[in-house]
Amino acid sequence: MKACHSATVPTAVSVRGPGRADGVWGNGPLLASLGVVAFSLSFPGTVFALGGFGPWTATRLRGAIAAALAGTALLRARPPVPARHEWVGITVVALGCALRFPLLTTLALQTTSASHSAVVIGALPMATAVISTLRTGNRPSWALWCVAAT
Repeated sequence: MKACHSATVPTAVSVRGPGRADGVWGNGPLLASLGVVAFSLSFPGTVFALGGFGPWTATRLRGAIAAALAGTALLRARPPVPARHEWVGITVVALGCALRFPLLTTLALQTTSASHSAVVIGALPMATAVISTLRTGNRPSWALWCVAAT
């Protein structure tokens, strides 16, 4: 008879380099704010790119810039290589984030304004929170819902 092994809970892995602040606040809010600012510029940047490039080229350029930034961050942080069983999920997310989302938003920005698109995309964090809650059964705090609604 096989012994039943209890599930192991993964421990937190710090991807910070030596000498960096660890802890709840650390650089997280600053980096999150920079991410929001950078993302807010992606639609106007895409509209600008569409002035000189087609949607496929604009998507490739957007992906190349994102890959360069992500590669630099990975080289700097040196996180552990994901486990083999995680690669399918990573691939699905990468295809959605690196190909489908940029291509579909680029195609949409050919017929609508960047400000209109940003308003629609602004609902994405709330939709993500709702779907995650429904799928996982987790119940986030009211503070999260208030911030997401804001």
